[in-house]
Amino acid sequence: MTSRGEISPLENLLARMLSCGTWISTATIAVGLTMVFTGHPSTATADIAAMRVVGAGIALLIVLPILRVTIMVAAFVRQRDYRFSAFAGAVLVIILLGLALGAEMAGAVDPDKNVAVQTPPGPSRASLLDCALRVTRP
Repeated sequence: MTSRGEISPLENLLARMLSCGTWISTATIAVGLTMVFTGHPSTATADIAAMRVVGAGIALLIVLPILRVTIMVAAFVRQRDYRFSAFAGAVLVIILLGLALGAEMAGAVDPDKNVAVQTPPGPSRASLLDCALRVTRP
């Protein structure tokens, strides 16, 4: 906010970005869930496609805070406010470390048994998105 109580252009940009992003991700998730519940015919391929749409909406919701902090870092650097740039940069590093650790841990836990499992390194490890999209059917 400025000294007169007006909202700064940066705050306007961030508010619009978060609002639009939240609506878009909510709509994407709703479309995916609609595909799941009204799927004709209900095939495994159609269910997987629907869950990927839901996963895309969830991924967008996860990306929004990262995008917000990235924009803040860029704005603070542009304004030559290096103290707040450092703070926002530290927050961005913490968020990205959490995301990386979450993705790493996703391949180290068996979701069916909720216990750690030994997985070989490489492309066979489950990614965070794969875990989010895993569908269990009775």
